[in-house]
Amino acid sequence: MKKIHNILSFFLLLSYFSFAQKIIYVNNANSTANQNGTSWATAYSNLSTALSLAVPNDEIWIAKGSYFATNDNDRKKSFVLKKGIRLYGGFVGNENNKSQRDYLKNISILDGNIGTKSDSLDNSYNILICDNTDSTSATTIK
Repeated sequence: MKKIHNILSFFLLLSYFSFAQKIIYVNNANSTANQNGTSWATAYSNLSTALSLAVPNDEIWIAKGSYFATNDNDRKKSFVLKKGIRLYGGFVGNENNKSQRDYLKNISILDGNIGTKSDSLDNSYNILICDNTDSTSATTIK
């Protein structure tokens, strides 16, 4: 009986951690080589990387700045928000609590102006695509 209890406890603990949220940090000003998104010091500089690695229940915290879905002029590339992922902008890049962000002062922009800045005819077709999202997905970039 004790063995069954231990096995059950293990699976309950495993299921808890598989649904626990993870914060992925993104700061386009980060130029360090070690970018794994686990802290502001090791934040991804590319939002597309963070979005591609995020799993349901993850939050992506985005520091102020402009973010482009492509670093070439491919107008077809977009950011893709998946089900269960939450995006939050408005961070300076040193916060440890979501309530510390100020999205009015620290503006995070998903920018589609990928070509010539004064020419709107070469911008991205779509900036953000929501792929099979539901109420568990959210964006508060502002």
